[in-house]
Amino acid sequence: MSITIDNTNSIGQVQKAFMALFPFLRIEFYSRGHGFGKGTWKKEILPKDIHMGDFVVDNNLKSITIHGQMKVSELERAFATNFGLPVQVFRKVNDGWLQTITTDYWSLDEQNQSAKGRSAKNIYVREEFDYHEQL
Repeated sequence: MSITIDNTNSIGQVQKAFMALFPFLRIEFYSRGHGFGKGTWKKEILPKDIHMGDFVVDNNLKSITIHGQMKVSELERAFATNFGLPVQVFRKVNDGWLQTITTDYWSLDEQNQSAKGRSAKNIYVREEFDYHEQL
């Protein structure tokens, strides 16, 4: 399965579709980007009613197709390139959410399976190195 995001989608619509496809993951959109291996602060989260097209500079129709084999880093790069939006993927951990900082090379399916509690393709979870949600 996959979802396609374009200029007409709001942040809230993208988040809802993303969680329908990956129920143990969450995506957040930010006003500022983060450096490689760094987390992003909660206070920089954008409101859910903003549309993807609000950030497109050239007014051309842009789209992204999100699928399970896509790596987190590829997803983040696609949103930055197509819409100029910094995003961060979170993985469900117990009662909280973990920013997938050191595991951005995992696919979305691998992240989702890890959060679900299964070992996907013998991946060793290094959650102590990922960042818990910032306040």
